Amino acid sequence: MAFPATRADLEAAGYRFDTVGRCRGNRCRGDLEWWVSPRGARIPFNPDHTPHHATCVDVAQFRKPRRRA
Repeated sequence: MAFPATRADLEAAGYRFDTVGRCRGNRCRGDLEWWVSPRGARIPFNPDHTPHHATCVDVAQFRKPRRRA
C-alpha cells in the first residue's frame, strides 16, 4: 500500500498532523513532519510526505530487536 502523497491526501485518509521535528539519527538529522495515523500511531514523514524510514541513513538505529519465541 502506498502512503498518501500530499498533505490533503494524508488528511483525507484520516491522518492528523502533529508537529515538526528533526531526525535524531547520528548522521541523518533530516527535517520531519510527525503525523498520527488513523489507528493512533505516530509516523515521521519527510517534508515531501514520503515515510522517513524509507530514506533515513540511520534507520537501523531505530529498529527494535525482534523477540525470540
